[in-house]
Amino acid sequence: MLFSKVFGKQKTKFLIFFSLICALWGKLCAQDMVIPMVKTPFPVHGATWNKDGTIFAYTEENNILVRDGNEYSLLQSIQTENGNLQFMEFTQETKGNGDQLATLSEENTLEIRILPNETPVNAAQSDAANFPTAMAYNWNGNYLATADTGNCIYIYMQNYMTETLIERKSQVLNKPAKSLHFSPDNKYLAVGAEDNQIYILDVSSGHVLYSMLYPSEMNVTPIFTKDSKGIIYPLKKKQVVITDFYGNVSRIIKSKKPIRSLSLSPDGDTLILNCADNQFYFYSMETGKYLGYIPRYSHAELTCYAFDNNGKKLLQGYRDGCIYILDVDDVFLLPGEKPPAFKLYVADDSTSLKGKNLDPKDLENQRGARRPYFKSGHQIVIDSSFAVLPTPYMIAVSAGIGYKNYKWLKPFYIGAEVEPFIGFPTSQFPYTYKLRGGSIESPLLMGMKVYAPVGFAMKPWSNDWEVFGEVLLGSSLCQLWDRQFGDSRITSKVFPSFYIAGKVGLGWKFISLSVRGEYDTILQFSFSADVGININLPGG
Repeated sequence: MLFSKVFGKQKTKFLIFFSLICALWGKLCAQDMVIPMVKTPFPVHGATWNKDGTIFAYTEENNILVRDGNEYSLLQSIQTENGNLQFMEFTQETKGNGDQLATLSEENTLEIRILPNETPVNAAQSDAANFPTAMAYNWNGNYLATADTGNCIYIYMQNYMTETLIERKSQVLNKPAKSLHFSPDNKYLAVGAEDNQIYILDVSSGHVLYSMLYPSEMNVTPIFTKDSKGIIYPLKKKQVVITDFYGNVSRIIKSKKPIRSLSLSPDGDTLILNCADNQFYFYSMETGKYLGYIPRYSHAELTCYAFDNNGKKLLQGYRDGCIYILDVDDVFLLPGEKPPAFKLYVADDSTSLKGKNLDPKDLENQRGARRPYFKSGHQIVIDSSFAVLPTPYMIAVSAGIGYKNYKWLKPFYIGAEVEPFIGFPTSQFPYTYKLRGGSIESPLLMGMKVYAPVGFAMKPWSNDWEVFGEVLLGSSLCQLWDRQFGDSRITSKVFPSFYIAGKVGLGWKFISLSVRGEYDTILQFSFSADVGININLPGG
C-alpha cells in the first residue's frame, strides 16, 4: 500500500513535468504569425484593391503608389497635379477595360486612370473653392459620385465610346454630404448628410426618391443591403439598424464597441463593423449573431481600409503611414479566441525578398520616437481671455476672432486676429479726467488689439492633441469711457500703442487652452488665460 502511494505520487509528478516540457517545447517551436506591411512617410488617405486582388494602390500625398498584391513590390508611382489625394477607389468590374482607378484630390479634381497607363482617360473638376467630403464608385464603373462642402453632389456617367464623363449635378442638400454609397444594382445612391438625413437618389436622374432620419454626427457611411432594397446604418453608437427606404426597421444588430464604419461581405450575409478600438467585428445579417473578429495589430489611428472583391484580403491604412496587408483567413478569430503572437514584415520597394522583419514592439517604439505630426490647413479661431492688468486697472476680458494658415510655412503658421477688450479699474481708482466740460471718474478701458500670430504647432501624441507656441505682433488701441450712453457720455481720444505677446497652449480636438504674457506701451506688462474654439476650413 505504501509503495503504491509513493509510486502514484511519483507518477503524478512525472506527468506534470512531462506536460511542462511539452508545453515549453511547443512554445519554442511555434512560429509567430507574420503580417506584411509597406510604409510611407505620410498619412494614408486611401487604399484599394483591384478587381482580382493582384495589385493594390494607396495614397502618398499627391502620388499614387501601386504594388503587387502577392510580392508587394512597387510597380508604379504616379504623380498627380491637383493637390493631395483625399479619396481613391478601384472599380470591381470593368468589362475588359482594365483596372480603373478613380482619385479625388483636395482641389476637387476627379481623375480616372486605366492602369498601367498613367495619363487620366477622364477627368472633371468641380468647384475648387470647395473641399471634397466623399467619393463613390459603383460596382461596374459606369457611375461615379462626389460630394463637397458646397452642399453639392455630382453624379458622373462614363461614356466608354468617347472617353468622356457626363455630369449630373444634384444640388439637393441644405448641408454638405458626409458619405456616398451606390446600391449593388447600380440604380440608387445613398447620401448621408450633415442635416441628419439619408437621401436615396435615383442614379439616372439625380433626383431624391426617399429620405429618412440619420444621426450624422456619428460620421458613418450608410450602405445598401445586398438586394438593394434596404439600408444599413447606425442609429446609436453601438447599434445598427436595417430598414427599407421608408425607414421601417427589419433588424437591429448590437455592436460590442462604438462603430466607426461598416461594410458587407461579398455574399451580403455578414455585416462587418470597424469599431473605435481598431478591430473588425463580424455579425450575421440574418440573425444578428456575433461571429468573430479581426483583432487590432496597430495602435495608430486607422484612416482607411478595403477588402478585396472576394473578401479574402484586407488593406489597412494608418495615419502613421503604415499599410498592413492581412489575409482574412489567417487573422479572423472566433468569439473569445485570443490573438496569436505576430511579427511584421516590411516589404522593400523592389521585391519582397529584400524586405525585413520588424517586431511590433519596435514599431510602437519607432512611432513614439518619430517626429510628431504637424498641422496642415486653415482655421477660423474664436477665443476669449481673462487678463490681469497692472494698477490702477484690475482685470480685462476680451473676445477675438481670427484666421490661421498652417500650410504655407509648415510646421509654422501665420495668421491675423482682431480682439476687442474691456478693462475694469480698481475700486480705489486714483484719477479723475476732465474732458469737454465734463469729468470721467473710474473709467472703463475700452480697446482693441490687432495682431498677427506667428507660431509653431505639433501633435505629439495623436491627431486629437496638439501643443503650440506663438508670438503675437501688432498694435493695441484703447480709450477711456465714463460708462454712460447717449449724449451725456464722455470718452477720451484713442491711444495707439505697440503690442507684443508670447503665448503657449494645449489643444484637444477643436478646443484650446493657453496662457499669454503681454506688453504694450500704455498698459505695460500683463498676463492672461485664453480659451479658444478652432474651426477647420475646407482644404484643411
